[in-house]
Amino acid sequence: GEILLLRRSERVGSYRGRWAGVSGYIEKTPDEQAMVEIEEETSLRGETTSLINKKEVLLWQ
Repeated sequence: GEILLLRRSERVGSYRGRWAGVSGYIEKTPDEQAMVEIEEETSLRGETTSLINKKEVLLWQ
């Protein structure tokens, strides 16, 4: 499998320049919000993206 990691901008409020997954605040259902965040972060539209798997949320520090 593959994992999408994006380098955070130097202009954001936290974790500047660090590598991270796509993230954001949930305003819709988790699946809908994931598609919104992917589009915002990568400019990929729904026609070119699809959910291939769904797992429990993984949190770590």
